[in-house]
Amino acid sequence: MGADRIDVVVRDAHRLDEAAALLPAARAEVAVDADRRLLSAPAADRTAALAETVRALGAAGIEAEDIALRRPTLDEVFLHLTGREDGEVAA
Repeated sequence: MGADRIDVVVRDAHRLDEAAALLPAARAEVAVDADRRLLSAPAADRTAALAETVRALGAAGIEAEDIALRRPTLDEVFLHLTGREDGEVAA
């Protein structure tokens, strides 16, 4: 869970699925926030993931408004470790 993440905000929301398929992570690992046009995926090798993402999006003609590398948030670590939302009570 300590892996870096790559976040991409695409200009055209209609191309989110297409862009998600191009990220260097497995499709199941890509989180999609359609309202914000944001894709987020784990990046084991941050430099390679960034370069690969920029090349793939460019080759596909998908414009990105922002691309960033970041560390996982505490919320993401919590969800990964517990499997439940913050504040959710286990039965």
